[in-house]
Amino acid sequence: MKAENVFVDTQVFDQLMNDFESTPLKVLGQLGQKGRIVILLSSVIYKEVESHIKANTHEALASLNQFQRKARPFKSLGKQYGQFFEPYDNSAAADMAVGVWKKYLSDSKAKVIEPSNINVQKILDSYFAGTPPFGENKKKSEFPDAISLATLLSYLEDNNETAYVISKDGDLSRWCSENSTRVTHVDTLAAFLDSYNRENQPQLSQAALEKINRHKRSISARLRKAFEAMS
Repeated sequence: MKAENVFVDTQVFDQLMNDFESTPLKVLGQLGQKGRIVILLSSVIYKEVESHIKANTHEALASLNQFQRKARPFKSLGKQYGQFFEPYDNSAAADMAVGVWKKYLSDSKAKVIEPSNINVQKILDSYFAGTPPFGENKKKSEFPDAISLATLLSYLEDNNETAYVISKDGDLSRWCSENSTRVTHVDTLAAFLDSYNRENQPQLSQAALEKINRHKRSISARLRKAFEAMS
């Protein structure tokens, strides 16, 4: 591996719906917990994910509330439907969801790094020049990303370290290219985990690949059948 640090963008958590029991996030957390990698997050990303979790929780409960109003006739159908009409506390539910996020970070020994030593002038120069992580349109909404990446770069330079950066964002990818001495860009968490397994568990990865290849036709047939059943 080129680095043991893994910097995870907000986009990664959003794509996986902040489901910390999903296989990619679960495996990432386990690697962090075992000390095989160091998961890095900027304080910006930490706050963004927390904000998105709260918003998603409120949205889900709003949908539940709407369902409860429209499904009142089900109340008379017995106890089996009673669970759908249990009262809930919107704020408490959001706090519980954020608690899962905080526990995930704690269990995986993730580091949240602060923008204590960033070059603000350099960020402004990038904004007005339209250079990465800002695009040509110079969106002000990209300032959080710029602060986040500046925080990462400052941390890596101060500690003379390198990191993988996981994100599908094009401007972020270009920023990584300009700072390739410190960072290596990877599009997705799945791609990073695949690369990690190939380099750290080559025999296991090779065995899994050979098994897939042996059953390729059978797997393809089952997938085709499943898709046809859905259509």
